[in-house]
Amino acid sequence: MSDSKPAPVNSDKPQSDWNPFVPMPVQAARSAQEQVRQRCPVAQVAPGVVYVFRAKEARSVLLDAKRFSNVGNFGGDPAMPPFVTLLDPPEHSEVRTLLNNGFSRAAIVEASPWIKDMAASLIANFKAARSADIVADLAMPLTEMVISKLVGIPQADSSQLARWSLAITAMLPRPRFDSEEWMQIERYIGDLIQKRRQSSETSDDMITRLVDGTVSGRPLTVREITGHIWLIFVGGLESTAYTLSVLTYQLLANRQQWVALINDKTLLAAAVEEGIRFTSPLRAVERQVPASTEIGACPVSRGEIVFVGLESANFDEAVFGESAHLFKMDRSDAARHMSFGLGRHTCLGANLARSEITSALECLMATLPTLKLAPDFVFETRPSQFSNIPKSVNVVW
Repeated sequence: MSDSKPAPVNSDKPQSDWNPFVPMPVQAARSAQEQVRQRCPVAQVAPGVVYVFRAKEARSVLLDAKRFSNVGNFGGDPAMPPFVTLLDPPEHSEVRTLLNNGFSRAAIVEASPWIKDMAASLIANFKAARSADIVADLAMPLTEMVISKLVGIPQADSSQLARWSLAITAMLPRPRFDSEEWMQIERYIGDLIQKRRQSSETSDDMITRLVDGTVSGRPLTVREITGHIWLIFVGGLESTAYTLSVLTYQLLANRQQWVALINDKTLLAAAVEEGIRFTSPLRAVERQVPASTEIGACPVSRGEIVFVGLESANFDEAVFGESAHLFKMDRSDAARHMSFGLGRHTCLGANLARSEITSALECLMATLPTLKLAPDFVFETRPSQFSNIPKSVNVVW
């Protein structure tokens, strides 16, 4: 699959002049997606590259691991470790089983008290300043601390690992795994793996589970463990931080919503789901086509790449109505979003993300009920090919 040459432009497919590989602000990307989505569910956006714009077709691709493979994604870079997201069953199923325990609903419920303690501590650090940036002062450090603890990264090292990781993800959708940052990551995580294997002490973290685990009856290699650990770390670092930041902004942009949440905490669960839908931190996921097939009534050829537009699906009017483009805190069907994907590759950290966002908002409401956007603050996002990244969310109280 990964060595198949990209198919030429297929005249049987609707064509789109929107280029998803050009970095652009969020609103520009969403406007472009909407224009294509209203015309057709699937369109060819480049030679050999098909983009799925509507929720129905996106769901069909994500739920069909046989017709749409994960093997060979991201260009089939030979330097890339075998991330769990790049595996198909049965190997994928075995690796995911090793990882699941740390992200089960029971495990996240158990972790909730110390997640809330971490959020409260960060808020206490800036409370006296009377102003803060939710992105830099709360969201990013919170997700960094939480995922480091779960994975088994010493807190003293987490910021450096985060800097290397953000440099790699800035290269999406074609990150370079021969870069200096990746080599630093490999050396660092490899050293942690070696220490775990030599230690007689037991640890309840992700690194230890993978070191002690087996796939098809064999231990995982250092390269395999490194890939899985890094993917979990960076996945738990960015998308949740961006969602928390954007959700806080949306609640404060129409401050009546913030007040309503403080007065009625039962609204929080729906607000969190709407924040996850509306932020859509990852625009798309990639699949490969091992044998010619169709998506809806659209033919796709062997060797083509399919980008499943999670963000576009989250704004599909056929699912969320004419108000799909708006943030509505009380949206009753917000949980139908696809931000965490679907099927075998549904995000492992979905429950963790919900817990972090909920805990942070609960602490903000309890500690800083008078929170509001800073005067003259203008919300902006960083131009990106693949992620929705808020520059800042400046607040005062």
